[in-house]
Amino acid sequence: MIVLGSGRRGFDGWTPGSVSEHLTLHAPCSVEVIRGSVLAKGVNERSHVMKVFDMMMGTPYFCRPGSNLGEATELMWRGNCGFLPVVESDGKVVGVVTDRDICIALGTRGHPPGEVATAEVMSKEVYSCAPEDDVRIALGTMRDRHVRRLPVIAKKGKLVGVISMDDVLLRFEGPDAMKTAEEIVSAFRAINTHQLPAVMPTQTAA
Repeated sequence: MIVLGSGRRGFDGWTPGSVSEHLTLHAPCSVEVIRGSVLAKGVNERSHVMKVFDMMMGTPYFCRPGSNLGEATELMWRGNCGFLPVVESDGKVVGVVTDRDICIALGTRGHPPGEVATAEVMSKEVYSCAPEDDVRIALGTMRDRHVRRLPVIAKKGKLVGVISMDDVLLRFEGPDAMKTAEEIVSAFRAINTHQLPAVMPTQTAA
C-alpha cells in the first residue's frame, strides 16, 4: 500500500487527514524517535523569524512498513522526492526510507522490488522537527545528525510535513537570509564530511 497524506493547517494546529492522533515510542521494531524540536529561547518576537511551517511540504508522501520497494519507488517518482517517512496504520512514524536505501537494497539482495518490504531496508532512527520550530533548529538537527531531510511532527504526534535543506535554501527570506545561507553551507559541509572519508580505498567489482 502506498499513501499520500492530506495535510492542512487548521485553526488550532496541524491536522493531516491520514495520520492518527498519537505517536508513541512502543513500535515493534524498537524505533527511537529523536526530536530536534527544542525551541530557541530569548528570540525577539518583533524580529522576522522563519518557522518550519513556512517552508515545509505540507502534504507529505509516506508509505507503510509493508509497502514493497516498487511501490515506494513509484511514490517517490510521483512526488519528485527521494525520502519517505514510514508510517504505521495507527499513525506511528516508525522509520524513514530514502532512494539510496532502495538502490543499495536492490543492488545487493538479488530480489525484485516487489519482493522486498520497506520495513526491511528503512532506517529506524527518526530525527524530526516541529512545525513551529525556528528553521535554524531544523538546520541544526540536519547538521548534527548528518541528514538532509526531516519529518515534521506536531505536538500530538501527527506527521504534518517534510522539510529539506533545499526547502530552506529556496524559501528563506528576510533580514537574516545571508546568515541562514551560511548556516546551510555549514550544515551541508558537516553532512558530506561525515559521509566521505579522506582516503577512499581502491575497490573493484568482482
